[in-house]
Amino acid sequence: MSENIVPGNRIIPFDSDSWTNWTPRAEIAPLFRRENTGNTALLEIESHSFNNFGKWVCTLNDIPGGKEFNFQVEYLPKDVEYERLSIFAMLTWRDSKGRLAGRDYADQVDTLADGWKSLHRTVVSPDSTWSVTIELGFRWTDKGSVTWRNPVFCETGKRLEKRMVRVATTSLKTRHDPAMNLEVMKEYIDKAGQAGADIVCFTEAFYGMFAGIAPEEISQPVPGDLTRALGEKAKENGIYVIFSMYERIGANIYNTEVLLDRNGDVAGKYHKVHLPFVEGEEGVTPGREYKVFQTDFGVIGPLICWDQEFPEAARCVAELGAEIIFISTIGNEPLMQAARAKDNGVYVVVAGMYGPESSKVIDPFGEVIATVRTQNPGLDEGICVVDIDLNKRHFTDWLSLGPCPCEPRHIYINERRKDTYGGL
Repeated sequence: MSENIVPGNRIIPFDSDSWTNWTPRAEIAPLFRRENTGNTALLEIESHSFNNFGKWVCTLNDIPGGKEFNFQVEYLPKDVEYERLSIFAMLTWRDSKGRLAGRDYADQVDTLADGWKSLHRTVVSPDSTWSVTIELGFRWTDKGSVTWRNPVFCETGKRLEKRMVRVATTSLKTRHDPAMNLEVMKEYIDKAGQAGADIVCFTEAFYGMFAGIAPEEISQPVPGDLTRALGEKAKENGIYVIFSMYERIGANIYNTEVLLDRNGDVAGKYHKVHLPFVEGEEGVTPGREYKVFQTDFGVIGPLICWDQEFPEAARCVAELGAEIIFISTIGNEPLMQAARAKDNGVYVVVAGMYGPESSKVIDPFGEVIATVRTQNPGLDEGICVVDIDLNKRHFTDWLSLGPCPCEPRHIYINERRKDTYGGL
């Protein structure tokens, strides 16, 4: 992509004097360089000490407020250990009087065919916007460099559209019999489908819950009889289904979160990483990695029960891109569940078993939107259905970026100090 041929590109080329370098203090300035490769102008920043902090900046005026813009810039890192922290692209919006109106990290990353990477994001300018400053920065690394090329900033001509998803969660009482529990699950897939849900979540290992059957005896392969039976209902209702079951792979038995797609096929599975000691004593093997699943409405991340007690687990799936974390759980941990949502600035959907209040939908501020109890007063079990907009921006004032609305989700991901977490 060339900075000179993108239609509507407002960016001033890198070889213009409008691009200037900035550092808080001269004594912690990195090295700034300009280069040209063929027809492409490049900007570089090189660190020679951990305290180095600097950026290339350029301000564009007459930027309308309340409009959708696409921003993209390509970069090439060299000897940078923690790219997410050290390399950043920021959009700083100001009003006509120069007052801060908002700041946005451009933090969606793609790797290009030639080894370069792309930082990009589609954002809506704050209503009071008159100017935007593009900031391409490098900070807090003992060595290394970053080279920038091909910046793009252009108006899309539309507002950011809503991205609605209808999520459903369940609170069900075990029938103490796998066959009967399966029928209940199928019944509630129908209920979720009738309610127009895009996805429905079930509690941990509900198929064999409290049936007096050991994981070794209740376990199945995936795909297998259980996934096929539930998959038929998923396909019939055109709905995603996410649930936990015991899966056998060779000599290993896992507590597995399975995602069935709208066609009833297995779209992904995750092995529970954090096992309670007693589950290990039952011969269950822990998983060794976190997963996210791409759906037609967004990216979701699964966790199972004891996982929710460990903030690192939710952080890992959030860093992998999860916009909603689904927790299938026997344990009821309302404080932990709210914290996982707020910690990461994402929605959390919980399917519990300790009463209808244990199954809920939580917003990115950690506030409970609805529970099975609130939607089914007086009943011992039921379904909770909530519409959420995955493009809705959740702002907090004065959070890291200065006196302006800031989005916790993007800030937490970009400002984690992984370089200090080695002892965890």
